[in-house]
Formats: sequence, C-alpha cells, structure tokens
Amino acid sequence: MYRVNLCRIGDIATQNYVRIKRGLSKAFSQREIFSVFSIMMIALFLRILILDRRPFQSDESIYVYSAYAITKGVVPYREIFLAHPPLMYLVDSLFIQIVGTNIIFLRLCNTIVYLLTIFLTYIMVKLLLEKHQRGGILALLSAAIYAFYPSYFFILSTTSLLENLLTLFTLSSVIAYIQFHRIGNRLWLFFVGFFMSLALLSVFRAILFVISIILFVVLRNLWHRRYKSLSLIHI
Repeated sequence: MYRVNLCRIGDIATQNYVRIKRGLSKAFSQREIFSVFSIMMIALFLRILILDRRPFQSDESIYVYSAYAITKGVVPYREIFLAHPPLMYLVDSLFIQIVGTNIIFLRLCNTIVYLLTIFLTYIMVKLLLEKHQRGGILALLSAAIYAFYPSYFFILSTTSLLENLLTLFTLSSVIAYIQFHRIGNRLWLFFVGFFMSLALLSVFRAILFVISIILFVVLRNLWHRRYKSLSLIHI
C-alpha cells in the first residue's frame, strides 16, 4: 500500500512540475530571463567595488558579533541580548560558518541575498502586469530602478542582512498572494502565511506588512460587497 501511495505522490509531483514548467515558459521568455540576470550581475559587480570602502557599520557590527557568539555556543536571549527575532542572526551565523568572519565575504553573502530581491521584484511586476502589452519591459525597468537607484540603500544592500531578508520575505509573500489570485489554488495561501512568518521572525516591524495585507483583503471584500468572505481563505 505504501508503495502505491509513493507512486501516486510521485505521479502528482511530476504532473505539477510539468505544469509549472509550462506555465513559466509561457510567462517568462528567455530574453527577459537573460536581461534580468544581466541586471543582477551588473548590480553585483557595482557592489563588489564598494564592499571594502566602509568600515563596520554600527548595527552591522552588533548583528555580526551576536551571530558569531551564537556560533560559539552562546545561548541567544539568555546569555546575549538580541534586539530582533532570531532568524536574521541564525542566517548570519550560517554565513559565518561558511565563509568565516571576513567582513568582505560576509557582505558578499548579504549582497547575494539582495540580488534575490532584484529577481523577485521582476517576478512581482511581471505577474501584476501579465496582461499588459509592455509588462515584460516594465518588469525589467522596475528591477533595474530597484537595482541601480542612487541612494544610501545602495550601500545598505551590502551591509544590512536584516533589510535584505525583510524585503526577500515580503516580496515572496506578495508574489504568493498574486499567484493565488491568478491560479485560485489555496496552497498559495499557505506560502503567503509562510513567508509572512519568516518576515516576522526576521524583524518585528514586518507586522506592518501583515496588517497591510489584511487591510487589503478586508477592503477588497467590502468593495465587492462580499461581506461573508472577509478572510484570506474565502476571497
């Protein structure tokens, strides 16, 4: 019986993989994927040039030292004070285990996380403008503006893992919510909540994002007079 169930699960997984692959090939052209990865590589190159231009930032040094202490067996919240939820420190601890305590390599790890948010920005805009004639171009433009906008965030993207993780998880949650509306599969609602929880495990102010999503759902249902559907599940 278990063998039959495993075969059935394998068939379902294969069917879903083929379906997802076909959907992605229709939604995203190879030219667009090449373009967004080019944007990411240029953004990476520009940030590599400034990785060693600034000393340890105040918050950066505290977060990295706290993560380093955790790798040495210090119990967080009991033997060392942490100003934020644990996920960011755990990710930083993982980076320290992989690349050591070299500030350049740690900032490079932060930058790689930031590059993922560039790709997610492209995905989010692409899905939102799916029916727009210039949706692909606008999605690439959005990713490029986000990647190259000349502000302090250009430096912050290399030094602040906290902000990068918050952006990564909030974008992932928004994309999952968009996918729920596109496909109608309630499994995507699980991913909405999953990425919301990861954002909250990174920094407490992610609660503002959670409240925003809830308010959007409530106002959307009120606008369409769906008074009995004021929940994420019964939209």
